[in-house]
Amino acid sequence: MIEQMTPVYHIEYGKGFVLSITHRYKSNLLMCRFKGGVYDWILESTLLQGTGEITLKKKPKVQQDESLDSLEQAIMGIIRGGG
Repeated sequence: MIEQMTPVYHIEYGKGFVLSITHRYKSNLLMCRFKGGVYDWILESTLLQGTGEITLKKKPKVQQDESLDSLEQAIMGIIRGGG
């Protein structure tokens, strides 16, 4: 269950927490605060699914770097194969 002060993670701003909850019929609207006084909003259903920019678990940067490396390798393979 999501409540005030629940820790959250933003892909750009890092660690933060749920500051307030606006109750809605289908999905509550969560206001989150991050370092530097940055605020962002997300629906509770999206947060629980983990599909938005704000998640409950910190996403490791290693996965993002690996995907960039594999993309770079694929592009280099195309360039080498075509030349």
